[in-house]
Parts: sequence; C-alpha cells; structure tokens
Amino acid sequence: MGDLPKAAGPRPVLKRGAIWAIGMMALLVIVTAFAWPYLCARAIETRLQAWVQDSDPQGEWVWRKLSHQRGWLRSSGSVELRVRSRCSSDAALRNGGVMVLRYEMLHWPTLSAASSFSWELRAASTAQGQVIRALLGTQASATGEGAIGWDQSLRSSVHLPALHANVAQFSWRSAPAHGMLQWTPSGLRANLQLGQLSASRDDWALHAHGLNLVVSTPPGPAGLGAVTLQARRMAGSNWQVNKFTLEAHTDEAQSRLRTHWRHRAAWAQWRDTALRDLQLDLALNELNAPSVRTLAGIFGQSCRLEHLGDDDARSWRHAMRTLLTRGLGIEVTRFAARRVAPSGDAELSGRWSIGLTPSPQADRVSLSEQLVSDGQLLVRGEGLPSLLRESALASGYFTATPEGLSGRYRYQQGRLFIGQQSQSASDVAPAWLGVVDRAIEALLNPHPSVSDSAPNSPAQPPPSGEPLVLPRSASGSGTGAASLSELGPAAASGASVPAP
Repeated sequence: MGDLPKAAGPRPVLKRGAIWAIGMMALLVIVTAFAWPYLCARAIETRLQAWVQDSDPQGEWVWRKLSHQRGWLRSSGSVELRVRSRCSSDAALRNGGVMVLRYEMLHWPTLSAASSFSWELRAASTAQGQVIRALLGTQASATGEGAIGWDQSLRSSVHLPALHANVAQFSWRSAPAHGMLQWTPSGLRANLQLGQLSASRDDWALHAHGLNLVVSTPPGPAGLGAVTLQARRMAGSNWQVNKFTLEAHTDEAQSRLRTHWRHRAAWAQWRDTALRDLQLDLALNELNAPSVRTLAGIFGQSCRLEHLGDDDARSWRHAMRTLLTRGLGIEVTRFAARRVAPSGDAELSGRWSIGLTPSPQADRVSLSEQLVSDGQLLVRGEGLPSLLRESALASGYFTATPEGLSGRYRYQQGRLFIGQQSQSASDVAPAWLGVVDRAIEALLNPHPSVSDSAPNSPAQPPPSGEPLVLPRSASGSGTGAASLSELGPAAASGASVPAP
C-alpha cells in the first residue's frame, strides 16, 4: 500500500502581542509622518529667528526684518540683507544698500535630506536697493536650490546672471556663473565657476577667462582655511598669464599663524619678458595669532587707522610690539621658471627669506640682533642678455659658473656672507639697523613716560625663558622672515638686506 498523504497542520496564528506591536508601529509611523513637517517647520523658524537676532546691527553685513510664514508642509518668507561700508567716502555706501532674500521650504523628508528649499537674493525695490543696482548692475540677483541634511548640513546650488556696472569711472562685466555652497559641522566650502570677467579703470584693465574659485574654511576664528583660484587666461594692459593656479592655506598651531601661497603658470609675460613653467611658493611663518587678530580688528574698526582712539592706539602698539618681538618670517621657498628669448632659453631657480628671531631683550625690538636673511639665485643657459649678465657679475653678488650664473648671500648677527666669503657688515648694518630700531621704538612708544605694556588687548606679553627658534622650511632656506612695511615709512626705509 502506498503511503497516505499527511494531513496539513493548523495554520500559524499571530499572537495577540505581535498584532499589538505591529499596530503600534504603524500608528507611530503615521504620527511621525504627520508630526515631522510641523516639527521641522518650527525648528527652521527658530533657527531663522536666532540667525537674525545674532546679526550685529552695527556690522557691515546685517540680516534684519525677517518675515516668516510657517506652514505644515511648506513655509516661505523673506529677510533683508543690508550691506554697507563704514569707511567709504561715499555717503550712500556708508548708509548701505539693501537686498532681499526670499525663500520657500518643503518640509517633507527624503532618505538624503530632512528638508529642501529654493531661494532668490535680489536688490530691494527701495532707494537703498538702488545702491546695490549701481554697484552690481540692474540685473543683480542670485538664485539657488538646496537641501538640509539629517546631519544638519546645508548644501545649495548658486546661479548668477550676467552682470555689468559702471561706478565712479570703474566698469566691470561678468558672464553668467554657477557654483555650490555647503555648510557642514566641519566648516564651509564654496565653489564658483565664472566663464569671463572684465574690469577697467582709467589706464588699468583686467580680462580673465575660465575662472574657478574654491574656498573652504573650518569652524573657529576667521581667516583660517584654504583658497584655490584657477584661470585659463588672465591679461592686463602689459601682462598676461596662461593656465594660472593660486593655492593659499592658513592654519594655526600653538597660537602661531602660518600662511602658504603656491603659484603656478604655464606662461607668464610682462612687457618683453616671457617666462614658461613659472613656479613661485611663498610662506609667512610664525606670526603671533592674538597680535594679528588685534591688529586686524583695530585696523577695520578704525577705518584703516584713520579714526584711532587712545585705547585702541595703546592696544595697537602693544600688539605690534608683541608681533615683532616674538619672531616671524617670510620666505620664497621656491622660485623656478624658464625665460624665453630669441637668443635662447635661460632656466631660473632660487629662494629667499628675511625674518626676525625672537628678541633677546624681552619687550624691545632690536633688528640688529633679530634680523636674519638669506637668498640664492641660479641662472642656467644662454638666454640671459649680455648687459644683464655683466651687471650681475659687476655687483659682486654673482659668480660665473659653467652653466651660467650663481648668486648667494646670508646675513646674520652683523655679518654678511656672499657666496663662500664672509665680510663684516658692522660698518653699515648696525648703523641703519639702529636708525630703524629707534624709529620703531618711537612709533610703538611715542610717550616714553607712559607705559603701553599692559593695555586692554588680547595680545599676550612676550614670554620669559628660552626664546622660540623659528623652524626651517622644507627647502632648507633658513629661518622665516617678514616684511616691515607695516612699521611706517621711517622703519620700512631700511628694513631689508639687498637681495642679489
């Protein structure tokens, strides 16, 4: 006999607890779906209100007059942006121009975003809006679309129309541009691509093609971050560069600021001088960060020191003294190019630095003890004009080599080294360095009977103990250095060692 089929067992039945759980989950999903747009709209409204309230009414960029209409699935509104220049000689610019930002937000979430939005920024239709239209043209506006992520990041596209304007004999014109803005907990990143830009004033002119600008800033103090500018071609009345790239980066460590600039150009020409494969790297090292921020703040608040009060003057002098006595440096860490001429090409390469080591006299600037400088320039090939070659050899800084010319110098503690030879600079250097020291002291302490050692300034007094030794650059060019042009004409007139 064959096996009889087994009878089917009873079907599984969901337990009452499982049915209850499924029902509660479904109810939770429904409640969340209906509640989320409301909660999102409330959060966005609160954030916009805080944004406007935190805007400094005395600043040059002021958000004001928020008008927000909150809805369940959709919200919209507008807010004014007043832009002004407190230090301008033009009364209209001092009072400021007004732009209006209009926006619309959808509160329905997606897998990648908690909310989406669109916006338009346009000059106001009032008299103050006319100031913006005069500066940026009658079509001055910007539009974009974006989203707010689940991680509280914000990203938006940016679209700019073609703009043109003429203001006070200055005219400029730009092609349509587009880009992207992104705010994240790690900072801001902005990218803008511009096909063409032209500007001119009197006998000055600039024409740029294929521009691409990238800016990234971390959270924290202003001024830190990186900037990259690329241009397919830029030209002026007597110069031009092709395939140009500029990369700048500023960071801070242990209250010291460091800035590096990296320039590259496939072709550069100024009048009759043409260079190919230009490379120029600059570095500004070891600046005292509190002093730099104090100086920058006072410079802006006082309209470039034109309206400097007594308290700000004392803070400025103290910050400048701290900046100079702590040590700083500026370097050309790399220079390389090929000079193109009918007589032949010449390869150029070199480096240069000038700097101040920390002062051994605590709070007193002493260039005769602090100043250090060195430089080197190599010329290879036959493309150097004979007159320029003879002048270089006659200066004493250059020597002839089988490849071309070589020049090198180094100055430190009153001694000047040219090539492999050393000569005392005591007859010249201390004399003019002493003049510079006295000019700096007169600038930083115009009233010797009044002490400026402890103003109400965030800059710290010079530390005691071991002086900080400035690090050498990666190229081994020596200590860092700095320009002294900020010290005034009297000091700047003798603050550098002649470079070869």
